[in-house]
Amino acid sequence: PPTSYSPAPVGQASYTDVFSSDHFIDISRLEAVCTYNAFSPAVPKDHYNDRASSKAVALYLLPSLFNHSCLANATWTCVGDVMIIRALQDIEAGTEITIPYVHGVSYLERSKILQHYLPAGCQCLLCKEDRQAGDAALHKRHQILEALNSKPLPQHSLTQLRSLQTKMAATYEKRNTGAAFRLDLAVTQAALAACISSGTSGVEHGKQALMNMGITVLDSTGEDLPIAKSRLPSFVP
Repeated sequence: PPTSYSPAPVGQASYTDVFSSDHFIDISRLEAVCTYNAFSPAVPKDHYNDRASSKAVALYLLPSLFNHSCLANATWTCVGDVMIIRALQDIEAGTEITIPYVHGVSYLERSKILQHYLPAGCQCLLCKEDRQAGDAALHKRHQILEALNSKPLPQHSLTQLRSLQTKMAATYEKRNTGAAFRLDLAVTQAALAACISSGTSGVEHGKQALMNMGITVLDSTGEDLPIAKSRLPSFVP
């Protein structure tokens, strides 16, 4: 990528008639630019009414220069056609700013998507910890998330959600018990918390979901944010 932005133009810009046969247009390169740099400013799927995400895509020049990390120190969102990039934690001067190209999915699905961008595989801390769990655990986690997403959240009974959460927790207990980030477990815990309408049980599941996302939960009873600001959630499970 260029060392500064905007890059200095090469030669004098001139109008080109893209429909003229006198000019060569590298269609494969244009397709590659769109494939590897397009963002989808979509709203996450609503589990309560099962609406699919928007399929709109757009090209943003500056954001296209950001590299990926599954545990990125920044995140992006769109308001209309305006992209906003915000820090998720304090970032020291000179530290590379990264954004997630994909989030909220299992390691198997995530690595399949990232293969298009990172042929050698993602080497972030989350992916390394996931790989340490072993193939059997990774496939089990993927199956559990598929079962959770197979229908809108309210159509699951509490018994089903508790079962999925217990099964997911077991995939972390057998191996990789020291994992700092347990995002798949956070997804099942957040789903369970959302379906428990009252009582402390739902709150506790919500807290556990945040902690498994690497968030420090505080004992706050006032108006202060009940989580430490050292790192903020990168997505809502």
